[in-house]
Amino acid sequence: MFMIPLSVSLCLTFIIFVFIKRISALPGQTDLFRFGISYLLLFGVISFQLFLYAVIGLSWSAFSLLAPWVVSGLWLSIPGRKHVTLLVSKETVSKVSFLLLACILLCILFVGFESVLRPVSSWDSWSNWMLKAKMFFIDGAILPMFSYTRSDYPIGISLFVAFFYFVLGRVDDTSVLILFFLFYLFSGLVIYSFLRRVLSFELTLCFTFLFLSLQNVIRHGGRYETGMADLALGYGILCVVSLFYYYIKSNDRALLLTLEIVSVICGFIKYEGFVFSLIVQFLLFYFLLREKRLRELFVFIVWVIPTVGWYLYKLYGGVQQHYIFSGTGIQFSRIPVIISSMSKEFLNVKNWNLLWPSFFFAVFLAGTKIPREVRYVLLLLLLQILSYGIVFVVTPVDFEAQLFATIDRLYLHLAPSAVLITAILAGPFLSERFSRSASREISKYH
Repeated sequence: MFMIPLSVSLCLTFIIFVFIKRISALPGQTDLFRFGISYLLLFGVISFQLFLYAVIGLSWSAFSLLAPWVVSGLWLSIPGRKHVTLLVSKETVSKVSFLLLACILLCILFVGFESVLRPVSSWDSWSNWMLKAKMFFIDGAILPMFSYTRSDYPIGISLFVAFFYFVLGRVDDTSVLILFFLFYLFSGLVIYSFLRRVLSFELTLCFTFLFLSLQNVIRHGGRYETGMADLALGYGILCVVSLFYYYIKSNDRALLLTLEIVSVICGFIKYEGFVFSLIVQFLLFYFLLREKRLRELFVFIVWVIPTVGWYLYKLYGGVQQHYIFSGTGIQFSRIPVIISSMSKEFLNVKNWNLLWPSFFFAVFLAGTKIPREVRYVLLLLLLQILSYGIVFVVTPVDFEAQLFATIDRLYLHLAPSAVLITAILAGPFLSERFSRSASREISKYH
């Protein structure tokens, strides 16, 4: 049964891709990059669709939910309209490239197979994301969920899963786990399509494989932690970072609207995503003021309207605030333990291989030559890490237990972007070394 959510989600993703290409929402980008971001946009549109239906009182059913997508697909395929295809550039495949492609394919097949091999086994997925999705499917509404869970946590993931419950016509946790595998797949696609513009084909494949083979990424993409929202947020943050990088570099205002939409979507995946989207707003506001681009400040309305709307809806539902805000204040005595534990996780080879040491070494290697757009992204990631530390300082629960249980998932939010930045900073150095080595090998035969 997993083929139904897989085929439907890919078809709807292609509809999103065709639409954003038609309206030139991502000017100057490759089709692969557009397609890579389209799955996140699909997640956002579906979540908003179910939320809108709930607000206006329109019932949820397979017909009511799929009908707008069918109409949109037919409209976009009207004969005589501009023909849109997914263009993939041709590459010269060397032996090394072929080996890397084979490794990437094996990773994808392994994780995809693992994602539908067993039912939901992770606690957070079983007790949170899937539980709420079942509530939505049974009740056909959102408000009763507040009475059951008494939580104001973002519900984007649960709405997304519920959509496919309606498509299937029943609750089938194992089948919908393929949706979480797609977060893994599309994260790799965004990394590949982004890096291919700045690195050689072989290096791009190398960094893409390094990401797809990270143990913590594999576990969340298709093994025992599949069904959780952390890889989804990592994918969302990756998309924001990519667009933020391109916008700072090019100052192309056509990217700004898409950047804000993607930022909003992150806020409806997890609370950490909301904090991240808030940090994006502050940095973007600073950038626009510094560059005197005051006319573009209107774009913040795209973030304000859904954020305020969700807050008002929670007030209407009488939901209590998140438990973090019920703490007794800042506990400075925790800071040494927090710094020690968070630092040690960077060296956890079991979860991350050498990703984080490579990341810090690449930043050190670049030094003062780090481009402006990368500096903004690094500041964005640094502030996000600091926000995690602040949570542990103020949390009212056992902070050491919470730190131990969540630190690897928190770093997963940033891991895809860390791979991207490592490749951007270290890529030119590696390309130069590989070119010299190749030249020496060639000279031996002349």
